[in-house]
Amino acid sequence: MPPLFVAPLPYDPAGRCVVRKLLVANRGEIACRVIRSARKVGVSTVAIYTTPDKDSPHVRLADEAVHIGDIGEVNPHMNGQFLVETATRVGADSIHPGYGYLSENAGFAKLVQDSGLLFVGPSSESISLLGNKASAKEYLSKNASNVPLIPGYNGSNQTPSYLSSQAIAIGFPVLIKAAAGGGGKGMRIVRSSKGIEELIARAGSESQRSFGSSHLLVEKYIEKGKHIEVQIFGDNRGNIVCFFERECSVQRRHQKVIEETPSPWISNGVRQRMMAAATEIGRLIKYEGAGTVEFIVDIESSQFYFLEVNTRIQVEHPITEETVGVDLVALQLYVAAGGQLDRLPELRSLRQTGHAIECRLCAEDPHNDFLPCTGIIRRWNTAEELVKTHIPGLRYETGVETGSEISVFFDPMICKIIVHAETRRQAIHKLIFVLRHTAILGLVTNQGFLISCLGHEEFHKGEYTTGFIDSFRTELLFPPPRPLLTGELAIVPSLLLRHIRQTMRARSSFDTLSAGWRNNQYDVSSKHVDSITIDPSTLPAAVFVQYEKDYVLVWDEPAPMKFEGKEFLNKVGGQLILRYYNTLRTRKGLEGRTEQDWPFGVDKNMKKYDFHVDDIKIDFIRGKWMTADMRLSINGIQRTYFAATDTSVISSAMAVQNVFVLSSDVGFGIKFSRRNLLTYAGKLDERISGEDLEGGEKRYLTPMPCKILIVLASDGARISKGDGLVIMESMKTEVKIAARTAGLVKMKVRAGQVLGEGETICEIEQDED
Repeated sequence: MPPLFVAPLPYDPAGRCVVRKLLVANRGEIACRVIRSARKVGVSTVAIYTTPDKDSPHVRLADEAVHIGDIGEVNPHMNGQFLVETATRVGADSIHPGYGYLSENAGFAKLVQDSGLLFVGPSSESISLLGNKASAKEYLSKNASNVPLIPGYNGSNQTPSYLSSQAIAIGFPVLIKAAAGGGGKGMRIVRSSKGIEELIARAGSESQRSFGSSHLLVEKYIEKGKHIEVQIFGDNRGNIVCFFERECSVQRRHQKVIEETPSPWISNGVRQRMMAAATEIGRLIKYEGAGTVEFIVDIESSQFYFLEVNTRIQVEHPITEETVGVDLVALQLYVAAGGQLDRLPELRSLRQTGHAIECRLCAEDPHNDFLPCTGIIRRWNTAEELVKTHIPGLRYETGVETGSEISVFFDPMICKIIVHAETRRQAIHKLIFVLRHTAILGLVTNQGFLISCLGHEEFHKGEYTTGFIDSFRTELLFPPPRPLLTGELAIVPSLLLRHIRQTMRARSSFDTLSAGWRNNQYDVSSKHVDSITIDPSTLPAAVFVQYEKDYVLVWDEPAPMKFEGKEFLNKVGGQLILRYYNTLRTRKGLEGRTEQDWPFGVDKNMKKYDFHVDDIKIDFIRGKWMTADMRLSINGIQRTYFAATDTSVISSAMAVQNVFVLSSDVGFGIKFSRRNLLTYAGKLDERISGEDLEGGEKRYLTPMPCKILIVLASDGARISKGDGLVIMESMKTEVKIAARTAGLVKMKVRAGQVLGEGETICEIEQDED
């Protein structure tokens, strides 16, 4: 693909560029994206950042950066007056809102315009009319009779009881959603009247925090629907240009996961009618800037219905750019500066070339209902960096790097990966390859899940609907092959840690001793045995790895053993210590071992792997942890593995050491935890004695860093199984924690309290049967 067309900025009568200094009122990926396009047209940029973002790439990428404070009860990104004052203080002449936050807030747009600054977006009047879903539907029902509207309620009575009655009147299933904003926030599918008022309350509060408005509307939910949207652009002369459609039907929690263009399903006739409807909406109100008209298509009737207009640049705009060859962010700046679309010959005969797909790489756990995850990115590399080859038609949009922290304060999206190819089949194949060779190590992500979605037969057929993930969840969450994880891959972290220890030892004061020097005869207790545990979010399994001279033995960790009594299990003379030495008491190979020799496993589970370390390159990151490129030969096959540790200290005596490993065979990073056999025995001692299970059944822990919004069960209350305990928020998502059993509550938290992962919420003294 040739470079994207970049619209040149207009000049004022004095010969100066209309836009000279732009404040980007956003963060992360979209801030980086806007800054790069602004630089293409010679505009200097100002970034804003809160304390958690002080080391973020967008802060360094901009020409200037301004600290706007900490994140407390009110996020500074939502303080429009303060943002305008900041822009004025630094001498900016324009503000780009990005997406989310205040991007669709009519009051903010008016505030910017009234202050004499340019707002890179539509007018406040357009946002008031179309940015709010309720007012948009009301306006279109009166002024655009040929734009089909989905049945629903969008009135001013917002009491939960009244909205509930409207849902019943419309008929279940219905969709409760925020009138302002988008991105799946403030949205719930309701299939019955049970608990509907609580769902309405949760949607309203989530919408209020995300968009500054709790207004909701109720719509009939179409079970077998496709989410198709049309990109439009307008200028201040009434010109409207349509940039074709995007298919966004792969969704979880009403948030898009994979988008593509053109849609593989809709006919050209439906496409033309949707584009005509979107263009008419733009012309009706003389829309300015970038806008996206969203539709839901009933696949059984091919009838489409208007959903909403997003009065901002969309997250998925890059796939449109790649197929039409136009930089849409630069076009936003052009229109905001007064440029006329009909003066750009590049827009007069637009056509799409090839096929583009985007996926959203997020810090979330698909195996835990896609709950957001936090953590430090120990290693970040693009596919081109790992394979050391240019990949045509590949594009990353991100605001992170190695060392970035995914915190509880922001959206969990790490990166957008976009590919373009001549055909859809080629684009799918390319994106799967790219995902398998992208390193994002240190935290749980949806990387493997994205690969599963792209490789699924239903996705390949193009007939998938918004119910795709729910319909095929079991297949999409299928883990990698167990033999791969518990065999070849389990060796990799052990080999890396062993190599690092040997390297460090060679650099110590003992490196002056001759290679054959020993201070003791052969001692079976010095034989190297590791316990390697695979992260339970990937596969609940563990193995032992033992090193012989030029090969390793690997066998599965058995189920917990039963012992007579609990005393002195790992003390001198204790049963675990005796078994540990029995495990190592023979120097024989695989042959001749008996079950008595191997109390931690039996012969039939044991696998032998010949290995050779061909090359290992290790880098220390900020003096806090290490990354490694490992070229290993295992059973005669040479492969490259990419790894990262979570510490810079590697010690054979350390209780637990974590290593994150990426292999293209798996396609996503896997966390391995290593213990030596004695520390493993200590852990087993705790497991058998019950010390690590104390309170485990009755205690409720936070699944992630969060803020407690509402305490539903008071201290001392008696509750039933399934009753709500608390409602928490993390990364703009509300999560309700419910009781697993009936009993008496001992509440440990209060509303407004901020907690880390794994902290105690409450305990429940279970009722006796």
